[in-house]
Amino acid sequence: MANLPLKIRRVIDEGYEFNLGDYISKGFNLIGRDLGGFIGFSLVFLLIYFAAMFIPLVGPLAFAVISPALMIGFAHVAHKHATGRPTTFNDFFRGFVKFGELFLTALLTGLLVIAFVMPGYIMMIAGVISVTGEGFITDSDMVDPADVFGAMASVFSNGLVIAGLFLAVIPATYISVVFSWSAYFVWFYDMRAWDAMQASRKVIHKQFWWMLLFVLLAGIIGFMGLLLFGIGVIFTYPAMLCAQYAAFADATRLEEEAGDSADILDHFAPAE
Repeated sequence: MANLPLKIRRVIDEGYEFNLGDYISKGFNLIGRDLGGFIGFSLVFLLIYFAAMFIPLVGPLAFAVISPALMIGFAHVAHKHATGRPTTFNDFFRGFVKFGELFLTALLTGLLVIAFVMPGYIMMIAGVISVTGEGFITDSDMVDPADVFGAMASVFSNGLVIAGLFLAVIPATYISVVFSWSAYFVWFYDMRAWDAMQASRKVIHKQFWWMLLFVLLAGIIGFMGLLLFGIGVIFTYPAMLCAQYAAFADATRLEEEAGDSADILDHFAPAE
């Protein structure tokens, strides 16, 4: 724990309560303080995403590179509202101040996911091949839907496929959950990527099952925004990101004015 701020070491040693309902409520409350700003930035974020998807190969890669800096903008503005600080629309783009470290954090997390799910994927592919045999996909004689469904049932009942699915889903879920606060530690505590990932893992481990439930619930609420032709997502998506910030701020005592204020990076001043 030598590279962790004193406040974070105390959180890891002492633990914390996880108030799931309060975080969801605070997420909606925070965007309500600047509804136009959060919805406007969500629209900008979506426009950048869809524009990038229209450019083959380069577009998706470029979006993957800049998205960590864009995503932290929601938390930055949420923090300023939570602490009574004035905001401008430009604050949503402040993440580019720490663009390199935020991207490295996302890259390392992604590489860990790939490394840990690869054995599961290999096992699933082996299971599919053992069931279907060579030429299954291109077999022009297999046009009967009953044959197709029968083949699919054989694939998903295969032991290798089932085992591979578990070996892929479980580590991917675990890594996604325990490192979900890494970018926040980079941004709010001025930590390096790997140190931030370790801080995220150690803090979230104190309340892992509650955090897993929170991530699942936030995902469901965010998905509900896809209803009404997807219009609602520009409201539910930033609300759940603000809820994630609220959980992080509460767990790490980010909004406390007294104590280890020197541990928090004071890089907000240029945005004032």
